[in-house]
Amino acid sequence: MARYDSVMAFAWDDWNVEHIGAHDVTPMEAEYVVDHVQPPWPDQKGDEKLLVWGPTEDGRLLQVIFTLKHPDEVAFEALTMEEWAGLGENDRIVYVVHAMELTPVMKQRYRKRRKAP
Repeated sequence: MARYDSVMAFAWDDWNVEHIGAHDVTPMEAEYVVDHVQPPWPDQKGDEKLLVWGPTEDGRLLQVIFTLKHPDEVAFEALTMEEWAGLGENDRIVYVVHAMELTPVMKQRYRKRRKAP
């Protein structure tokens, strides 16, 4: 995830998995969109949230909203042992708070925005 310095892992818990699942989005899809974000995203939103729009590996267009958390802000169970072992002192963890498929209007805006210089 080169566009976000020092981000190494995604934190998943029952709440965020269920929340995005209610919108028919899987954690793998949300991670892919965040990992492969292209300019002009991410957009900074209030409350330290970041918003990205982009395609899944299968080409489905999603909106993903997330925060970047310090390791001490994340429950131990939210990461694997390998992920914890790979984290450095200044690394941040992605916590997805919302994800959904883009609406038809959003898809039009996405295509226009991607073409803009």
